[in-house]
Amino acid sequence: SAQGRANSVVLANGEHIQAAALIVNADPRYAYSQLIEGGEATARRLNKLELSCSGFILLLGISRQYEVLAQHTIFFSQDYPREFEAIFDRGVPAPDPTIYVNVTSQTDSQHAPPGHMNLFVLVNAPAHTGRINWQREAEGYADLIIRKLERMGLTGLSAHIDYRHIITPA
Repeated sequence: SAQGRANSVVLANGEHIQAAALIVNADPRYAYSQLIEGGEATARRLNKLELSCSGFILLLGISRQYEVLAQHTIFFSQDYPREFEAIFDRGVPAPDPTIYVNVTSQTDSQHAPPGHMNLFVLVNAPAHTGRINWQREAEGYADLIIRKLERMGLTGLSAHIDYRHIITPA
């Protein structure tokens, strides 16, 4: 629009949808370069900024209960500065990551069968720059995270995983 604000979207089929407000849940650099008409200059400015970190996610369905897990549990790194040095300075996954675990089945029994749990496991990871081949590295990094969870009290976790899905920064 004339005020520099988006007031409509154009769908892939060419349909225009008017809106009082739009929310874009995408990387801003991508949004400005690919989704916002005339946003190329802003995208170029954003490309010069340092990237934030990303996330490495495991979605696990497990066939047992762990009393140590609340709905939100954090297992901290032994050396937080070293973890962030790996992620931000070297651009590699941390060898000892802080691990956040969310278990929604703790408060909603519909999220897992009786005697089972669902685990949303998140660790900080370097921003996706193409330096890490996540297709090659994902399974091994997931195994590293699961081994740490086993050391932190989730004994036998790997033997009780019925469902495992990985979401990488890529």
